[in-house]
Amino acid sequence: AEEAVRLIEQRSQESEALREWWTSSRGQALRTLLERMQTLSPLIGSEIAFVLVRTAGSGQPLPLVMAEVQPGRQDELKSALERSFPAAPAHLSDRLLAVSDTRSHLSALLPRLGAGAASEFGRQIASEYERGVGTLLAINAAEAAVAGRRNAEMDAVLGAGNLKHILIQEREVQGSEQLEAAVVFSGPRSGLASWLAAPGPIGSAEYVSPDAVLAISAATRNPREAFQELTAALGRLNPRFQEELAEAEAGTGVSIADDLAAALGTDFTFAIERPTLPLPGWVLAAEVYQPDLIDGAARRLVERVNAKVPEERRLALEE
Repeated sequence: AEEAVRLIEQRSQESEALREWWTSSRGQALRTLLERMQTLSPLIGSEIAFVLVRTAGSGQPLPLVMAEVQPGRQDELKSALERSFPAAPAHLSDRLLAVSDTRSHLSALLPRLGAGAASEFGRQIASEYERGVGTLLAINAAEAAVAGRRNAEMDAVLGAGNLKHILIQEREVQGSEQLEAAVVFSGPRSGLASWLAAPGPIGSAEYVSPDAVLAISAATRNPREAFQELTAALGRLNPRFQEELAEAEAGTGVSIADDLAAALGTDFTFAIERPTLPLPGWVLAAEVYQPDLIDGAARRLVERVNAKVPEERRLALEE
């Protein structure tokens, strides 16, 4: 908590937007909460778990925060809780601190502790712990989908019908922080999810500078085939989609499938080079097999735009 306050204070000196929020009532409320949490930090372990659990009969998932109690410091932790969070519904044992939003929710959740360890989702989390975890966000997407409302057609577009688990984690690797995301499916990927190809060399990543603060690279299937699949799926969601797409392409003189998707290769990279506000400096690099197609499309687009705007606002292409 102390480190979080220090970082926000430092960044707020560099960003007017962050400084305005940090000095607002909401920002100060967060600061007060973080400062109160500092009194608990020496009394609990280094691991804090926040979970949302859906129980039978509950409309919304119930929240639970858990932390290990430092050996021999239960009484100190109890006193600190009473001073800093007197209204917090908390359960304190020799080893565990558990906090929820209401006493009834806490009572409903405590008997369920450990019940999910043998589930497939629990085993997935355990396997990540065996590799070493710094910060882990794990989502049981299959369970959330069963409990929530589903749109079968949208699932088909996204390929979310057989989505099981989503895991995003940060860990230290060879002295540096590494962010890793994994999406687990119960069968073959479909829809947008199937566009990603097997891992392999990505030439577009060479355009990322050593100073970049974020870079995302991906290898994909054939872009034209993927775009055709997407338009077919969107056509099922919106019967007028194909007609609207044809009108847009006629107006710009550019066919997305024939001029753009057909020209692209199978890898791309997006990087943020400068974390500036309001818009960061960024780079998008994509593999191109047929640059003549893109050149022709760009020229036709510029011609169509210039035909509709005053001379002083016309665009120009540079080689």
